[in-house]
This record gives sequence, C-alpha cells and structure tokens, in this order.
Amino acid sequence: IQELQDTIKRCSNVQNALLGLFRHALNTEDQVLQFLMLYLILYDIYKNQQAVDKFILQVEPGTPLSKSPHNDSQETVYTKLRNQLAHRANVSPEDTRSEIANNLDHFRGIVRGALKASL
Repeated sequence: IQELQDTIKRCSNVQNALLGLFRHALNTEDQVLQFLMLYLILYDIYKNQQAVDKFILQVEPGTPLSKSPHNDSQETVYTKLRNQLAHRANVSPEDTRSEIANNLDHFRGIVRGALKASL
C-alpha cells in the first residue's frame, strides 16, 4: 500500500486523471464504453493513432492487424474497432460490440501496462 501511495504522490495531475479514468473504465459495465475509455487513455499517452498502434505492437507483437480502409497501412484490431465506432464503418454495431467483447480482457492488460510505463 505504501509503494502505491508513493507512486500516486509522484504522479502529475494528468497521470492522476488517467488513473482515475482507468479505474472508472474498469467499473463500467458497458463494454463498448469501457473500450472507448481505455483507448482514450492510450491516445492521451501516445498522442496519435500510429503511436498507439506502435506501442501495442511493441508489447504484444502478435496483436491481429488489418488493412486500413483509408490507405494501405496496417492497424491493430483495437484501432480498427475504435475507428469502426468513431467513423460509422460499414460494419453492424452488433458485430463491433461482439468483437470488442472478445478483445476487451487483453486490451485492459495493454492499457494497464501503458499506464505503468507512463508513471
């Protein structure tokens, strides 16, 4: 407990806000909302989609990739799902929700690792 308290004391206001958002995300029952909050944390830490994917692939090289519908680049499954939600892709909301549910546990661990690395 003391180690955790010491870590929190060293955190900036931004880091504390991200920790609070992470805690809130974990307590959110809606899986789509939880996923979006977790992606927001990564986006806030890494500042853009490409940097988010680069981090994810560094910590989880086996993360599934797919071709971006906008260019020839590759994006992680997490970015693909975020983009399906944000840009109303030609994928049914039910399919997106199901894919989020299938990937959410693993994604939580990735975000947890990014938070630890940023503290």
